[in-house]
Amino acid sequence: MRDKSFILSRMFCVVGAHTDCYVCHKSTPVFAIGVAECTSTDPYQFGIDEDDSSAILIGIQDLNYPVIEVLHHKFSTSFKLDTCFTQGRQYWMNHCAHCDSKLGDHYLHSEPDVAFFPTNEEGQTRLSYAWFSFPLRAVALLSAGSTSSYMASTLTLGD
Repeated sequence: MRDKSFILSRMFCVVGAHTDCYVCHKSTPVFAIGVAECTSTDPYQFGIDEDDSSAILIGIQDLNYPVIEVLHHKFSTSFKLDTCFTQGRQYWMNHCAHCDSKLGDHYLHSEPDVAFFPTNEEGQTRLSYAWFSFPLRAVALLSAGSTSSYMASTLTLGD
């Protein structure tokens, strides 16, 4: 068994979207965390490309406090640590702002045309990007799909 490995980045991005809750069917805001110029303490971490090291974090098991503070104070407290019974582990996930149902990473990041998996330019323009210039440290996996490529082109620093 390997020790915990960390994703490290000197800046991070909060990616915002909306999706319909599968329980109450109301539109709810959802968020993802993106990184640019990231590195990993795990040499086997997939998703880091030498030419484009921007990615979206998924399955976040640990996250440094300043990033959590930004999420909760500027965006939403509905992104929180909870147990995914399908995966049998805890990770930071979105919850419906209306009924508090869990909105897992698989659904939000892997289903075409849902939240963080837009399939065309119109879908990309529905996402919002807010960059922050302080370090991120997380235990997570990287997803380097179309959202992360578009995210890198929006790099302007917020608060």
